[in-house]
Parts: sequence; structure tokens; C-alpha cells
Amino acid sequence: MSATENSSPVLKACMHEIKSVLKKYDVMGAVSLANGLGQGEFLITIEEPTWSMVRLIKSGKGYHVKIYKKSESEKAEMTVNSIWSLAETLGLNLNNLSNLKDVIKSNVEVEESDPSFTPSND
Repeated sequence: MSATENSSPVLKACMHEIKSVLKKYDVMGAVSLANGLGQGEFLITIEEPTWSMVRLIKSGKGYHVKIYKKSESEKAEMTVNSIWSLAETLGLNLNNLSNLKDVIKSNVEVEESDPSFTPSND
């Protein structure tokens, strides 16, 4: 089953609205959504803000990252600060969720399966 066959229309609609909000406020974001049915969507926007000095360039099946080094210093600083901030907050969220999973597993019998997560690419 492909990722799109197992994706949730509700999650896709939600992510579409989130993307609009990120664009409206001209900010970077990292978002993970889950619907309780083992389906999820994820998104990291690093090149969408007008001030971002990072671009993803498609290359075969993957991407290369291009960083505009000779850019305006304020935009470059905003780009670096935002990426660091996202990485730090994502790490904290991962740690908190992992700890919560451990607490739940120690108190409740949990049957784990492979969830279906798809990148949001609308």
C-alpha cells in the first residue's frame, strides 16, 4: 500500500490549514499530526519563509540543500536561529513523548504496530 493510499483526508486538510498559517505569519515550522488510527502527517518548512536562506533542490530520488551564504546577514541569522530552535524544540518534544510512551507501557498493555506516516507535500 502506498503512503497516499493510507493517508487521512482529515489530516491532509488539517495540514493544509497549518501551512496557510505558517505562510501568513512568514515563519518556519515543524508539525506532526496523528489521528489515533495509526495514520499521521509530518511537515518541516525551512524554505517557505520569505527570509529563509535555505533551498531544497530535487536530485534524483532525494534532495540537496543549498544555503545562500552571501545573503543579507539578518536573513542568514534568522535562518540559522530558526533551524536551531526547531531542532532543539523537536528534540525536547521527542524526549517528552518517549518518556510518556514508557510510562504508558509500564501501566498498560500496549500492542505496537507500524504506523503510517506520510510527508505533507501539497
